[in-house]
Amino acid sequence: MSTLQAVIDRIEIADVLIRYARAVDRLDSNLFETVWAEKATVDYGEGAEDARAWTRGMLDRIGSMDRTQHSLSNSLVDVNGNFANAETQCTAYHLIAGDEGATAMIVGGRYLDQLERTAAGWRISQRRYVMDWNETHPSNCELGKGRFARFSTIGGRAPHDLSYSQ
Repeated sequence: MSTLQAVIDRIEIADVLIRYARAVDRLDSNLFETVWAEKATVDYGEGAEDARAWTRGMLDRIGSMDRTQHSLSNSLVDVNGNFANAETQCTAYHLIAGDEGATAMIVGGRYLDQLERTAAGWRISQRRYVMDWNETHPSNCELGKGRFARFSTIGGRAPHDLSYSQ
């Protein structure tokens, strides 16, 4: 494999991982179709299950939260022809409304992915999630008020988020 092809593969794999994070945070079920391979599986600790079925349930759970933000950081990718393995760190913020005020749930973990090159590009064929840490506490989020009142554009879910108008 040429050095140029290796760089292209890594960029395309990074794009798949980023599309996943965006699809979760924007609740964009259509975008998920550009993430999963045909027979992809997901395992968040309860055994492997079909990725598309898991996605539908996850979107319902995440949809009950006020907002989320999944931030990807270090990603180690090993490409071997039409297959790749990736370990990617993720910090995920969840704002959850409650009768006694909002709760912030922050989770740090890693995605252990197997990917395959398909006719449509790189796709995740298997994802396993490893939780490394978490914390939950009352939220002091001040969106649209206090010292953050001047920020009038607040992120939202698909298709209402500003990014969908670009």
